[in-house]
Formats: sequence, C-alpha cells, structure tokens
Amino acid sequence: MLDTSGMTPFSVYRETDGIVVRNGFAGSPEQLAAQAGEGEEVLAGVDLPVGSVVGADQVILPESAPAPDVTADDVKRHAARLLSYTDWMVMRAAEPDGKPMPEEVIAWRALIRKRSAEIEAMQPIPRDFEQDHYWQEQA
Repeated sequence: MLDTSGMTPFSVYRETDGIVVRNGFAGSPEQLAAQAGEGEEVLAGVDLPVGSVVGADQVILPESAPAPDVTADDVKRHAARLLSYTDWMVMRAAEPDGKPMPEEVIAWRALIRKRSAEIEAMQPIPRDFEQDHYWQEQA
C-alpha cells in the first residue's frame, strides 16, 4: 500500500453532530484542505477512529459513540482520495510530451474504482470500509 511517512494524519467530522466519518493521510496542505466536504471539518495531525464524537472539550471513542451512517458518498470520497495520490501521473500522461502511466498504476486505479462500486452496493456499508482489505485485490 501507500507509504505514509512524511504525510499528515487527519480526521474528518460532521459539524452537525461531531461524528468522525473518515480519516486518512494528506501529503500536502492542499490535499489536507480538500478533505472536508460541505458541513465537515478537518482535524489535522490526529487519526481518530471512525465513529468517534468530537466535542468542544473532549473526544468520545467509538465504543461509547453512536455509529455514523456510512453513505455511498463517503465511499466515493475515500476512493477519490486514494486516486488523488496518482492523479499527477494522469495529468502528466495527458500532456503532449507526457510520459505514459505505468501499467501497475493503471491497474491499481481500475481496482480502486471497482472496489468503490462494490462497497457502495453493500447494504449496509461497513463502518470500517476505509480499511485496506476492502480496497485490495481479492484472491
């Protein structure tokens, strides 16, 4: 999987109820800023479990927090974040004198899109859908 050394961990929570809906790593301030959707806030430098509740002066961990409803949009955002790490290769390949993308990157991007569609179709979508085993090639 992706080498996260030198990257900033983050957690994203909903402003309405404080529930952490996803987490991950960002490689730049721009990537970090792009993580929050409408009605969401980013906590940089912390990797809180999905389902945690962020309050004004405390964090309640998932064991005692209400379970968030995971939506297909959450899965799509996670897939887009995964793909964003290789978007620069797509841009480079599109340039007139661009370098072709490596076959393994093309295959990996196709796998992420395939897994995203499969996870979006699950009922219910698992709370831990961001875990690596959902996104890897199945034997």
